[in-house]
Amino acid sequence: QKASALPYYDVFTSKPNFMYLAPHKEKGVLCTYYRTIIRIEDQKPLAVIELIVDDSYLSSLASSYVENGEILIMLGSDWDLFYSSSPEVTTASMIQDIRKQIEKSGEDEVHFTAHLGDTSYLVVSHRSEKRGYHLLSVKPLTVFNEQIAATRNVSLLLAIVVAVAIGVGAT
Repeated sequence: QKASALPYYDVFTSKPNFMYLAPHKEKGVLCTYYRTIIRIEDQKPLAVIELIVDDSYLSSLASSYVENGEILIMLGSDWDLFYSSSPEVTTASMIQDIRKQIEKSGEDEVHFTAHLGDTSYLVVSHRSEKRGYHLLSVKPLTVFNEQIAATRNVSLLLAIVVAVAIGVGAT
């Protein structure tokens, strides 16, 4: 295939980086990395390297560490969706809401709530300082509510047991 026919050719053959990381819509593919090999004297392209990166690492990470409806999302520096462990939940409107919250804070690490339909999520975001990519963990708030309720119930049960033990010991 002729290099000039590749998508983003004008981007990855231009100064200063001579590279581009493009998100992919195909299932199982995370992104395509383009790198231009240049002649130093005149910076003319000599060759183009195209690497197609699969999403197996992020998928294994998501399946190993993500639980209770948590979604793992990776967004590019241009807010392109690179990866989502749950594409049916990750909609364009949800990404726009996330983007607004992150831009409003101006911080590299942000946490806030976002809403999709009737479900509220806790979003924890970390931005890569060097490249500007965002890695997000999105977890339904109902999971936290269930954990808080379970902790409350155990605490109440312990309080009752202690009160009974003190009452029996006092008599």
